[in-house]
Amino acid sequence: MPRKTIIVGNGLSLAHDQEHFQLKNAIQEVWDTPGILSEEEKQCILQCLSRNDGKPPEGEHELNKLHLVVTSCGFLSGVETDELPWLSDYGRDFPDTIQRFIHKVATRLHLYPSDLPETFVAPLCEFLHKTKSHIATLNYDRLLYDAICDHGLVNGYNGDLIDGMLNSGFECKNLERFYSNRLGFYLHLHGSPLFHSDDPPKKLARAELDMETEISTAHIVLTHIDHKMSVIESSAVLSGYWEFFGEALSESDEVIFIGYGGQDEHLNKRVQGMSKSKTIRVVEWSGSGEYVERLRYWRRRVGEHAELIQLDNILEFTDW
Repeated sequence: MPRKTIIVGNGLSLAHDQEHFQLKNAIQEVWDTPGILSEEEKQCILQCLSRNDGKPPEGEHELNKLHLVVTSCGFLSGVETDELPWLSDYGRDFPDTIQRFIHKVATRLHLYPSDLPETFVAPLCEFLHKTKSHIATLNYDRLLYDAICDHGLVNGYNGDLIDGMLNSGFECKNLERFYSNRLGFYLHLHGSPLFHSDDPPKKLARAELDMETEISTAHIVLTHIDHKMSVIESSAVLSGYWEFFGEALSESDEVIFIGYGGQDEHLNKRVQGMSKSKTIRVVEWSGSGEYVERLRYWRRRVGEHAELIQLDNILEFTDW
């Protein structure tokens, strides 16, 4: 059977629980939870957003200026001295504040008590086991990762897919397949709240993560589209995954998008560059729009020969 790359977006989780996996809802819940952000920290964020209504950002589209301020604070903190300080204490702490906020939002999305339906998981896992195809995820929740781990597919070098995370931590060399390419990749392209910034970066056990967990991490892509690549490039984990994403695409005969909205141009360009030599299928919710218009949209985004499959429930898709 031909090897494929399956790219999974947040729409897969939304198909399972529309309320829990809305980014807007996760941000609001974290914003309202006592002890995560002080009132002073909230005011700093609101000032960056140029809003005085007391409401948090609703999504990535509002995070442009916030990212620029964080980057600027980090730069100035690196050049100031005790004799010549450039920043207030708020400015000096602001990058850590935003990093903590982003991690809590990703954790809120990750923590979910239910599982994907086995009618979706079993055919996918059987396909991955037979073909050693690749998975690349853009979301932060546990649903797909837990399902694939629980089926034994991600298990160090003893499974069918590798994600580069060993007990010793993450290194790009952990994704290298020295004797054959019999293993597929599981690539967390936009990171995970399980990753923390030790040297080398490590992954928490799944049971270790809860809303009280305090870790330092720069391995989550939750920002305005214009700045996603800068976050990726600044993370050894994420840049490593994107390096091997190119390898996954190059050895795949087909790319399947499922639950992806098409907004991430840094991803689209990677796929477009290889689209003439591969089959590209997009699986999306039928409520996304009229078929002809959506097909035109996808062919502009990911390749002029892309095929579109619209379903009332994308979790019913099994034609891998």
